[in-house]
Amino acid sequence: MVEFVVRRNIGAKGNKVIAATKPEEIIKLLGQAESGLHTAIKKKKPEDKIKEYNLGEYSVFVALINLKTAVEWQKFGAAVWHKIKNCREVKIAVPTAKPQDIYELSLGIELGSYRFDKYFTKKTDTFYPKLEKVAYTNTGLK
Repeated sequence: MVEFVVRRNIGAKGNKVIAATKPEEIIKLLGQAESGLHTAIKKKKPEDKIKEYNLGEYSVFVALINLKTAVEWQKFGAAVWHKIKNCREVKIAVPTAKPQDIYELSLGIELGSYRFDKYFTKKTDTFYPKLEKVAYTNTGLK
């Protein structure tokens, strides 16, 4: 089961998902260690998928979004899940999201993590995804 928490500021180090409508909003949320990503993020287009930037110790996942409906937020959450499922903890920043949008994003992550394996051979615990905690913020990840 994944734990979802909301915090004001959740630190610079660690896996992050940053989603915004404009590249400038994403760049504002990056810390000093991610300053090398600025040019790559400026080139990103809204139709691009979630992009992973591996920084050695942790990864930064970036997406340009323009989501309107609850179903779109849920689908985005499922897409995020498939990117972050092997991380232990993830920090998510969506500066333009309303509380209802965050709820739908969380629901999409939870639904995306569902596995129907009742009739399959039981796997070891190491086979299943490791994600334990998702922390949300809208003020920045520095």
